[in-house]
Amino acid sequence: MACNNGMPLRNQSSTQVDGMHHEARRKAFYSIFTAQSPLTMEPNAPSAAESHAPGRYRGVGASLILGTVILLGLSALFQILPLNEKLRPVHEPPQWVKFTGRFHPLVLHLPVGLLGFIALLEVGTFAAFRRTLTPAVTAALWIAAPAAAGAVATGWMLALEGGFAEHLLRPHFQLALAITAGSWACLALDQIGRAIPNRHWRIAYRMALLATIGALGIGAHCGGSMTHGETWLTEYLPQGLKTFFVLPTPGGVSSPVSSTPATLPQPKDTTEAIALARQSQRDGRAKDAMALLKQLPEGERRLPEVRQLIERLDKE
Repeated sequence: MACNNGMPLRNQSSTQVDGMHHEARRKAFYSIFTAQSPLTMEPNAPSAAESHAPGRYRGVGASLILGTVILLGLSALFQILPLNEKLRPVHEPPQWVKFTGRFHPLVLHLPVGLLGFIALLEVGTFAAFRRTLTPAVTAALWIAAPAAAGAVATGWMLALEGGFAEHLLRPHFQLALAITAGSWACLALDQIGRAIPNRHWRIAYRMALLATIGALGIGAHCGGSMTHGETWLTEYLPQGLKTFFVLPTPGGVSSPVSSTPATLPQPKDTTEAIALARQSQRDGRAKDAMALLKQLPEGERRLPEVRQLIERLDKE
C-alpha cells in the first residue's frame, strides 16, 4: 500500500474525516453559547462585499415598512371605532364590525400556533441541521407577524360588543399589542441578521422571541379567563394542589342559603356572581343560581361565560 510520510493513505483519509467531524462538532458547540448565525458558520458564508450588497437589505426594508403600515392601520382602527376608559364602546358599532369581530377566536390561533412553532424550530437550529430549519423560521415569521395584527384587529371589533370584564380585557389587549410589536421586531431582527451576519443580531432576535412567547402565555390566559371564567384552570384542580398553591374559594364567599330572591346575597362583581351561581347549581338550587345571574346588568349578562351558564340552567 502506498505511503506518504510513513503513514498509509487509508489511515490518512480516516484521520482527515475524523478531523472534519471534530471541527463540525466544535462549531456546533460554539454556536450554542454565542448564538452564532448559521450563515456565518457555513463554509460558503457570504463575503463582506456580498453581505453589504443592496439586495440583501430588501427583506429588512420590507419588514420595517410593512410593519409600520400595519401598526398605523391598527391605530386608525382604534380612533375610528373607539372604546372609553372603561373599555366600553363609545357608540354602537356597525353590523359588519360585529360580524368580523366574531372571527377573533378563529384568527388568534394562527399566530399563537406559529409563534410556538417558531420557538421549536429555533431549538432545532442549534443542531447540525440548522441550515435546513432557518428558512422555515423566516417563512413562519412572515406569516405570524401579520396574523398577530389581524388577531388584534378582530379582537378590538369583538370588544366593541361590550360586556367583557375590564380587569381581564385591559391586560389582554395590552399584551396583544406587545405580542404584535414583538412579532414584527422578531421578523425585522431576523432579516437584519441575514443581511449583516453578526451574532449580536441573532442574540437580540432570540431575546425578542423569548419575550414575545412570555407575553403570549400571559395574554392567552387572560383571554381564556374571559371566555371560560377565571376559575377555568383551577375549578377541578386536585385538593392537594389547591392547598399547596393556597388558592381561594371562587368568589371568596359562602354559597347562598335561601331560595328567596329578596334574601340572596349581593355580589360585588360579575366574578363573584358567577361563583355563587355555580355553587347554587352544584347544591341543586338552580332557581337561586338563575336569580343571581338575572341581578347582573344587561351588558354583563352578555358575557360568554354568563350566557353559557344561563343556557345550562335553563335546561335543568
